[in-house]
Amino acid sequence: MMGEYVARFLAQKGHGAYGGDIFLGFQPDEVDNCLTVYDESTPVLPESHGLGVDQFGIQILVRDNSYTAARDKAMAVYHDLAAFGGQFEPNAPQVTNVFVDGVPTSIGKDEKGRNEWTMHFRLRVENPTEHRL
Repeated sequence: MMGEYVARFLAQKGHGAYGGDIFLGFQPDEVDNCLTVYDESTPVLPESHGLGVDQFGIQILVRDNSYTAARDKAMAVYHDLAAFGGQFEPNAPQVTNVFVDGVPTSIGKDEKGRNEWTMHFRLRVENPTEHRL
């Protein structure tokens, strides 16, 4: 659910164009140099049972023909997200903190020889109502 906010935020920060070379939930085969944001599962916070707080998982995959370009883009994304707090855009849920679950790491080359880097984050989000997002 938070992946779309993150993808648009990364576009606003200059990491690409949402829908052009920043994708949500899938990575097309035809764009060599791109960034994909995936929503993923994460443990439920104990306080979520009694407070309006939830936790969301995000994986970001960076792909590029160049190893160093993929690494540099992954590190730039990491620096924009690690320890972020606030709103990714107006009317978005309030993010208390973005925790790093996995720093940018090379996972090798895909079947076409393009370099891939991955990273994982947990987003602690305050709910604006008594019910969940």
